[in-house]
Amino acid sequence: MVIIGTFYYPKSSKTQSAKLHFGKSSIKVYANDGSTLVSEDINSIKKNLQIFNTQSELNFTNGASFIASDRNIKIPLESNVSFFNRFLTKNKKVFAIVFIITPLSLWIVLSSVLPIVSNSIVKRIPDSSKSYISEKIFKDFSENYFVKSSLTESQKRSIVNNFNDSLDRLGLDKNKYKLFFFKGEEIGINAFAFPDGKIVMTDSMVLLLEDNPKALLSILLHEVGHVENNHGLKLMVESIGYGIVISYLIGDIQGFTEILSTSGIFLLQASFSREHETEADMFSLENLNKLGISKDNFIYAFEKISDQNELEDLEKYLKYISTHPITDDRIKLAEEYKN
Repeated sequence: MVIIGTFYYPKSSKTQSAKLHFGKSSIKVYANDGSTLVSEDINSIKKNLQIFNTQSELNFTNGASFIASDRNIKIPLESNVSFFNRFLTKNKKVFAIVFIITPLSLWIVLSSVLPIVSNSIVKRIPDSSKSYISEKIFKDFSENYFVKSSLTESQKRSIVNNFNDSLDRLGLDKNKYKLFFFKGEEIGINAFAFPDGKIVMTDSMVLLLEDNPKALLSILLHEVGHVENNHGLKLMVESIGYGIVISYLIGDIQGFTEILSTSGIFLLQASFSREHETEADMFSLENLNKLGISKDNFIYAFEKISDQNELEDLEKYLKYISTHPITDDRIKLAEEYKN
């Protein structure tokens, strides 16, 4: 049996077209040129297969993944998960009905446990699913919210080179993180990250901080902090509520990823929690310190954004703080941070 799809390299955003072959005792994925990308014993895959694997997706023990081009295809491999999980998977409709007819009880439970459950959920989302979700949301944003950047290639190249050099020095995977620049008139002075490491920065943000590349870097590292801590995925899971948990409980990763991939608007409209912002702030401050860069650059960046409150760009400023709340406590945190 041969299945056409996409191969996702382990711990990387790199992908390529591939073919999955089923043998008697092993599964192999080949590149279009015939070279072997991964080969693994079927029993080994079954042993490590989680309920989170879907019929159209296969995760290998080395961290690599394969997703069939046809999302409705059925990969004939049964997971060695618990009896309870198999029972849930085979009785999806029954359990969905049970949950649907008791929405009030479910809402009460989820309103108190969802923040805790979301941590467990996002930790089990494969990198391949993060890429699928991010690509779909990015495409939607590009078509509906973003306008081609008016920055010069020299401006963009300077920012990208400085960012990549900093990631290298910090021991972070620069191949995971990619910068994109847009005018983004609808979102004003802004920067935000997608779950797979794509980071969008608007021209307005770049122009605001173009006099201080280190301040701009502090914003980018803040966004890297959101990615490293899965804040974007947690925000979407918590915003969607019980629908996403039902998909998770019944092991419907295809339904799970589709729900998340259509919820990208939450990245623009919803606010990160104080806890998430503090974690991202501390990530930025700690890594600036590792680079030998003063925290004053972080403070400068956020004070410069905050100063827009007194300028003509108030509307753009408000759009930024709607997703990245700026408070005296955050600036105070930076001021009290000890290098």
